[in-house]
Amino acid sequence: MSKELLLEIGTEELPAKFIEPILEQMKTGAATLFREQRVEHDAIRTFGTPRRLALWIPELSTQQAPASEEAVGPPRKAAYDGNGNPTKAAIGFAEAQGVNVSALVIRHTPKGEYVAAVKHHKGRATSSLLPDLLDAYLQSFSFPKSMRWNASGIRFARPIRWIVALYGGRTVPFSYAGIKAGTATFGHRFMVPERAEKKPKGIKVKDFESYTTSLEQHGVIVDHGRRRDMIRAEISAVANEQGGALEYDESLLSEATFSVEWPHALAAQFDPAYLALPKDVIVTAMQEHQGFFAMVAEDHALLPHFITVCNVEYEDMGEIKRGNERVLAARLADAKFYFEEDRKTSLEAKLPKLHTVTFQQRLGSMYAKVERVETLAGHLATLWEDRKSVV
Repeated sequence: MSKELLLEIGTEELPAKFIEPILEQMKTGAATLFREQRVEHDAIRTFGTPRRLALWIPELSTQQAPASEEAVGPPRKAAYDGNGNPTKAAIGFAEAQGVNVSALVIRHTPKGEYVAAVKHHKGRATSSLLPDLLDAYLQSFSFPKSMRWNASGIRFARPIRWIVALYGGRTVPFSYAGIKAGTATFGHRFMVPERAEKKPKGIKVKDFESYTTSLEQHGVIVDHGRRRDMIRAEISAVANEQGGALEYDESLLSEATFSVEWPHALAAQFDPAYLALPKDVIVTAMQEHQGFFAMVAEDHALLPHFITVCNVEYEDMGEIKRGNERVLAARLADAKFYFEEDRKTSLEAKLPKLHTVTFQQRLGSMYAKVERVETLAGHLATLWEDRKSVV
C-alpha cells in the first residue's frame, strides 16, 4: 500500500536564483533518503515560488521493505570448544548483536570459518519514520547564502514562516526551526479573493489537489513549469501587440518564473532618446538590473519598449507601469552618464593606470601582464605564419 506525501516550506521571499537549484537538490535528496530507508515510491516532484518550496510524492509506501543484516564475529575455533559448546567469545558476540547464541551461523570465508549473526528487520511503518526523516531532510538543504533569524539557530536561505506536512491526508508531527508542521498554507501576499480578509489567513489543505486548487484561488500558481509557459505566452502576445519581437535567453525567463507567484506581463516604454546608446548598454540595464524583456523590430533594432512580468494583476496597472518606467529611466540615465564618461578617454590612455593594479605579488602589475601577453601573442602569430608557409 502507499499514500501521498506533501511537504511545503513557506518562507519570506527567496532570491529567484536560489530556487531552481534547491528544487533539484530536494528531488535528488528525497530519492536518496527514501532509498536508504527502504521506502518505495513513485515519481518525485518539486515546486517552487518566491515564498514556498514544495515536495510531492503521489505514492509513498506505507511500510519499510524488510531487510537482513549480517555481522561476522570470531573464528569458529574460538567460538566453540572441542565438544561444540559455545565459548565466552561466541556468547559475548551474540549478546552484542542482540541475538540468541543458538542463532549464530557458520560462514566460510577465504580466511577460514567464522561465526556470524543474521538479523532480520521486518521494517517500520513509514508514518513512524517520517518525523525524523523530514527533519533530517530539511537539515540537508544547502544554499549559496543562508541566515539565522530566531532562537533555534537553524540556518536557511530566508526565514521559515510555516510548514505543511501531510502523509495520507494526516499531519506529520514534527517541528523545524521552531515551526510546527500543520495543514495550513498561505496564499499570495497581495492578491486575495473578493470579500476575503485583508489579514493573511491560513488555507487548510488535505492533499495535493486541494493544495494547488486552493492556492490558485488565492493568487498562487504552484507549478513553476506552468508559470514559465504562461509567461512565455504572455510576453509573446504583448510583444505582438506592440508590433515588436522579444530578445531574451532562458536565464531571464527563469528569473521571471521564480520571481512571481501570479505572472502578468505588462508593456511599458522608455525615452527614445536613449536609443542613441549602444544596444548592449540598454539591454544590460534592462535585463541584468531589472529583469525586463527587451523588444526589437524586424531588423533586430531595439525598440523604445520593454516588458516586465509583474507579481500581481489588477484592473488598473497604470501606477505599476509608471513605476517600472521610472526605475528604468534612472538606470538608463546612469548608463548614459558612465558610457559618456568612458568615451572621454581612449583605451590606450587608460593603459598606464594598470601600473597601479597588482596582478600577483611575484609577477608584477597588470601592466606587466599585458606586456607579456602582447609578446607571447606576437610570438605565436609568427609561429603560425611559419607553419602556414611550410604547409
